[in-house]
Amino acid sequence: MELVRIDGPFGSNRKVDMYQDSGIPYIRVKDVLPSGIFLDKLKYISHEKHNELIRSRVVTGNVLITIAGRLGTAAVFPETLKEGNITGHIIGLELSTEINYHYVATFINSQLGEFQAIRLGHRTTRPELNLSEVGEFIIPVPPRYIQDNISQLMQDSYAKRQNKLSEAERLHQEIDKYLLGELGIDIIKLKSQRRTIKSIRCLTSGRFDFEAVVTLQEINFGLIKPVLLQEVVRQVNQRVTPVDEYANENINYIGLGNIASNTGELVDFFPVKGEEVLNSSPKFELGDILFGRMRPYLNKVWLAEFDGVCSGKAVVLRPNKQKVDPIFLQALLLSQITLNQVVPLQSGTSLPRVSASDILSIKLPIPEDLNKQRKISAEISRRRAEAKKLCIEAENLVNEAKTRVERIILGEEDAT
Repeated sequence: MELVRIDGPFGSNRKVDMYQDSGIPYIRVKDVLPSGIFLDKLKYISHEKHNELIRSRVVTGNVLITIAGRLGTAAVFPETLKEGNITGHIIGLELSTEINYHYVATFINSQLGEFQAIRLGHRTTRPELNLSEVGEFIIPVPPRYIQDNISQLMQDSYAKRQNKLSEAERLHQEIDKYLLGELGIDIIKLKSQRRTIKSIRCLTSGRFDFEAVVTLQEINFGLIKPVLLQEVVRQVNQRVTPVDEYANENINYIGLGNIASNTGELVDFFPVKGEEVLNSSPKFELGDILFGRMRPYLNKVWLAEFDGVCSGKAVVLRPNKQKVDPIFLQALLLSQITLNQVVPLQSGTSLPRVSASDILSIKLPIPEDLNKQRKISAEISRRRAEAKKLCIEAENLVNEAKTRVERIILGEEDAT
């Protein structure tokens, strides 16, 4: 199979400060996914910088392969972008017109391609590939109609997957609307009234900076009396240093990266050896709530499904179950009500965070009737379960398609 390899820029030519809001798309490793180039968070560079980095120019139909960071993921540069540039951790392949480039990307993303990437990219420090090693990939080239059928099979599966994921996302988004509707609250009326004159007695948690002063307000939740979070939870700050106490044991360690934004779902989690966690870490128990205080606008709030330890970038809250239902509380903490109060109180430029005392001082509409809370929680749980089921079905669709593709390539199944 004839190909032209295109490599990315290196060294001083590649800097974060060259990013801008528009211009030439600049593709990074995080943008290259098996389902295609992720367009939602693209970065751009100027036309001048693009011309300076012309060696790493890519165009529609080029197959982009990650060679470091995340090894061996391939995607086709889409028609919608026409032209772009790539980071040094990606290479581009320009293929013969006789080859279906989506087929090549599909093969590289299959177990057959993954095996080769791992074998060729083995290093003592971190896995990576170079240009010559990518050239050693063995890619079977069946007749064009088989390539086309394989490509269409995978593209159809990714489209169906996206439909299910979109429906799951819609279900999660509707939870906030449902929750506030059940509480009789109009979120539009909750927008902060920024006033610079405040009585000293209105200030809490020792905050005298501008944001704290102008965003504090008397929030009206209609018939529901506002409750301070600290009235229904207590902060748990029991810490351990896993590398010292559990070095050879598997532990449940939760970082903020394991908590999905806006949904509070657990993602990409697996136990790790205690020796891998070097810092003092807060302990949590089943039923505790982990509230992400680093970059609070990311809205990461998880209701613990087991005991474990977590990053110090989260605050561990233990709900008083005599006053609040944990599922109901998690939903409130994920809602716009909480975001409206917490985000303005963050401090710091590069790594903005909010203090535990500020988190505990937010006001929430918590009905005294626990049965009402539990009724709302039951419906929220039902919707979350439905969304989770859709996500599982979405991944199964792709996995089944990949299995079939591999069988076709190996000649174990017809391509029709």
